[in-house]
Amino acid sequence: METVKYKKYDGQAAQRFFKVYKYLFVEDAYRELTPNEMMLYTLYVDEQDKKLRYNKAYKDQNQRTYMIYKDEFASRFIGCKEETLRKYKAHLEEVGLIKVDRTKKPQRIYINQKLKVNHHASTYVDSDSQETRYAFIQVPHFLLSDVYRHLTWSDILTKSLIRDRFALSIKHSKSSHDYIDGKGRVFATFPLQELSRCLHISQRKVQTCINHLKGLNLIATSRVKFMNATGQVRNSLRFYVYEPIALPVPSNNKESEKMVIVDDFNEADIIDKSVSESKPRLSEMSNHDYLPHNYTSSHTRSINTRTNDMYDMYKEREENNTLPNQTQHSNSNILNYEDYKTLHDKQKVIKNLPKLIQIALTPYSLNELKEIKATILKGKASINRELFQTFTLEDVELDLSHVIHNLQNKRKATNESITDLQAYLMTSVINVFKQYYNSIKPVDDTEEQLEARFDAQLKEAVHRIHKYRYPESIHDESKQVDNKTLALTPEREQKIKKGLEQFQHEIQHFDLLTDNEQISI
Repeated sequence: METVKYKKYDGQAAQRFFKVYKYLFVEDAYRELTPNEMMLYTLYVDEQDKKLRYNKAYKDQNQRTYMIYKDEFASRFIGCKEETLRKYKAHLEEVGLIKVDRTKKPQRIYINQKLKVNHHASTYVDSDSQETRYAFIQVPHFLLSDVYRHLTWSDILTKSLIRDRFALSIKHSKSSHDYIDGKGRVFATFPLQELSRCLHISQRKVQTCINHLKGLNLIATSRVKFMNATGQVRNSLRFYVYEPIALPVPSNNKESEKMVIVDDFNEADIIDKSVSESKPRLSEMSNHDYLPHNYTSSHTRSINTRTNDMYDMYKEREENNTLPNQTQHSNSNILNYEDYKTLHDKQKVIKNLPKLIQIALTPYSLNELKEIKATILKGKASINRELFQTFTLEDVELDLSHVIHNLQNKRKATNESITDLQAYLMTSVINVFKQYYNSIKPVDDTEEQLEARFDAQLKEAVHRIHKYRYPESIHDESKQVDNKTLALTPEREQKIKKGLEQFQHEIQHFDLLTDNEQISI
């Protein structure tokens, strides 16, 4: 097993970042931009800034600065197909951020240098030169390393926005204790509604991004209750930002990686990343669409040569290959047909599950995956019926991944099978959803108010049942008065009490209440 080497993350490496301008988040003209389109625009601006910095910028006959950036490289950076990238570029051109001259080969890209911004957060005044400049947030380069290849651009921008807000909290903590908790730790607050507006995505998607960041230990959160100016109790989400102190050193092994798939007739198809003509009989496992590909330089992300991240999780069977065209690769990675089919079947079972849950389910066998997935879905359906909610797995993705990890540890400790641990798993899943429900349910009402509301609803239900069972008596009473609502006279109060006692007796008769439960009148 190869030893992983780490390099301390500090100095100049820790200061490298992309500038993502804030007008992309707050200006109404750019409300339709997606996180992928924001990062494509950021890539273009960053590349042109570097050209200008080193006096290598291109200029046309009108002395206008333009840049040339191939769609092939840009699509690798964004992690999408070239066709999708051209749609992103057309949208950036539509909103006026860039202009593309398609009459030239290669295409020329002009960055709009005279943008009209209206929001106060889009600009700031430089304290030294007193010039008005565009405000920006920093996207540190370490987020683009292979360690965080599971992060989407939405995740990365969420982390960067919270990181920017956290920097302000640190600055304010020197003169105020408003952003310091009881343990002396600095925190930042960023409402989900505001994050949703900045990133132009739904609040549920924002919560998923936060769960991804928590799963990779890039942030931590805590919920606290506070009383606002109107006296209402509200929940506040606090963010604690973490930075890496060391990152793995990339391997220097530049040998071409190969995967051999052996079929039923013991014939081999060699998939070589250096030979584009080779095509396997079985379709290759494609890269995850949601993954930004591995970052290799200041402006390019290369496509991950592994066919799938799940492949890294399993033990690879290495043996010398005796085929004539593979004599120079004695340590090739070999995956036979049975292993490939099992891996393919596993991916089919978990492909619709959230990403963190997929990763947590990696060590389990195919049959165990099916049992665990079925139990989780049953637990979700049960709690939704019980609480009249529409929770999804994405809502509790991080907590469910912890449950799955704990299940693996418990199985090792007790030496029980997954079938024997079904009850434990079901209880854990239901508890996760209940904790999530308690964290989001309104906290305005006190216990007394909830009890009073319940009593009122119970009385209304009893009245309706009585009206349904004895329509004639209600009809006779309605004839004696003109109004729909009868006055609460002592005689009517006595009737209501008598009706409640009769209803209580009927409920007890059908064993719907235990002996110690009473209806409040």
